[in-house]
Amino acid sequence: MAASAICFGVQGRPGCWAKVVWFPVTATVRIVLPTFGVSWCSPVPIGERQLDMHKRLFTVNIRLNASRPCLWWITTGPAAGGTRRRDLSQGFGAGSPPGILEMSKQPQLVEPEGDAPEDRFADIRQVLSGLTPRERLLMVAERMFADEGLAACSVRAITAAAQVNLASLHYHFGSKEGLLEAIFAARAKPIADERMRMLAECRKGPGRPPLLEQILTAFLLPALTLGMEPRFGGPAFARLRARLGTEPEKVHQRILSKAFDESSKAFMAALQAALPDLPPADVAWRFHFLLGTMVYTMAYSGRIRSLTDACDPSDQRAALTQLIPFLVAGFRAPSVPESAQPLDFGAGG
Repeated sequence: MAASAICFGVQGRPGCWAKVVWFPVTATVRIVLPTFGVSWCSPVPIGERQLDMHKRLFTVNIRLNASRPCLWWITTGPAAGGTRRRDLSQGFGAGSPPGILEMSKQPQLVEPEGDAPEDRFADIRQVLSGLTPRERLLMVAERMFADEGLAACSVRAITAAAQVNLASLHYHFGSKEGLLEAIFAARAKPIADERMRMLAECRKGPGRPPLLEQILTAFLLPALTLGMEPRFGGPAFARLRARLGTEPEKVHQRILSKAFDESSKAFMAALQAALPDLPPADVAWRFHFLLGTMVYTMAYSGRIRSLTDACDPSDQRAALTQLIPFLVAGFRAPSVPESAQPLDFGAGG
């Protein structure tokens, strides 16, 4: 099988080089960063593959086409160079990349230090490969924000994981905060729309459940079923929704307001109408507790399983069956007097 090879320098990384050997169906890529004492070598099939070097200090993207093979490379880091393209089908002349060397003159390779980093997105790589850059950013950032929080995720880390350049994130979203807002806009709207549809069908009547139970079901069911489907973010969005409460107030209030204010205010009004004798302040407090119960149930289903095998909160239907009577009892409890104080458990004998 015929093979060809080139070596080229890395823009923005003096002294760094990469060697590419390509065959009709595969390419072997060797990247050496002498400054950091690391190298990487692997076969790359036709398609697209990102090589993430030394904790995202360096990224190369290889794309081969059987009929017209091309090499693309992208550098990221303090001196990001953007995207460069070399058409391999035309050979190399005066326009060849820098640093074409004979094998005997190429720098000495060193072995990588430690194991290769685990690809945290291995389970969705195939899905990601079929998405647009904007869609890849949304899916990758959703998981990273859910696991690490907004502050801990750098723009470079997000773009490297999504296999896009920095300019793509800024073009589509403007900033990390803009990306987070877009995630919530995409995930929250189907939930809010379904809530409003179900709320419109809540009414008293023969053979129907009590109005309060209908309202609570309309609020919880879309979040615990529709909201947990993979196409609407699934567990990743549930974790992100819970983590958002730990972000700075100016961030999470703005994002949650855009996503849920309209539907939440409609439900609070419906709850007040169903419980006319309950003061508005009590309705507001109980709605607050409703939100906390719902978010924790969606995001932290493993805790109760570590304590007992009596229930599985990841079973959304079972969780809803338990949640409704629990919350109904809370909303139907007598009003709390303004003079009431927390119980003094230290008093008495």
